Amino acid sequence: MGLAVLAVVGLLALTVLVSVPWLPSGGQSVSAAVRNWFARAPRAELLVTTDSDCDWRFDGKPRGRLRANESSTLATGFGQHLLEATTSDGKDELRVVVELHRTEQQVAAIEWGPIRQARLEQAEDERRAEELRKAAALKAEAALKQKREWESRSWLDSTSGLTWAYKDIGRDLGHSQAEKYCAGFGGGGYSDWRLPTVDELQLVFESSSGRRPFQVRGSLWARKYWAPLNRDRAYEPPQRLGEEAVQGGARGASPDTKLQALCVRGADPK
Repeated sequence: MGLAVLAVVGLLALTVLVSVPWLPSGGQSVSAAVRNWFARAPRAELLVTTDSDCDWRFDGKPRGRLRANESSTLATGFGQHLLEATTSDGKDELRVVVELHRTEQQVAAIEWGPIRQARLEQAEDERRAEELRKAAALKAEAALKQKREWESRSWLDSTSGLTWAYKDIGRDLGHSQAEKYCAGFGGGGYSDWRLPTVDELQLVFESSSGRRPFQVRGSLWARKYWAPLNRDRAYEPPQRLGEEAVQGGARGASPDTKLQALCVRGADPK
């Protein structure tokens, strides 16, 4: 029984020894086999270069500072490795996967120029976007302020429902110029300003028992104002309102006639 057990153990040991690759085989000498026992596994060699001072890491392990135009060589295993670097000023970072599958030396060049340029371009885009946002905010704020100012300083005639500009243009214009002025007036942020009709102009005046035969409503002045071309009549003679006159239509007026422009918004003229 004991001899049988010893025989089995001997066979198993012989099988293991035969299967070990570092034993001499195929005519290999014992010395060669011994050298193979202590030989290191094949490794890859990586040369890391940079064009600016940076601190770098390899597979998460800090490797110190690498100066501009200097290089560092390290031996490592085959496969994928993570190379990370940060400029000395901390503004730019690099993170790249390096593939190593050969024993020949491979180079990983850390080039900061493109990275720095991309950062500067991004910063410039962000600056421009911020300027546009600020400009838009200022424009909206100004428009709101203007609208509130005009709403507080314009005059709403509750009788007619018309809103009158709180002041006229302040100088005499030709009829076409007056129409363009009101069309582009934009007071309060509104775009529907226009010249008033003769009837609408007459609405801003009312009788009074004072020395003047007519009194201006609101804060408007009694001056000569343009009205749109009269669609029903070829010419409407000026109506005496206060000490001044209101021009009722342009067709009968002289081409050289110059009058004030007062803008109104509300119901469309008939």
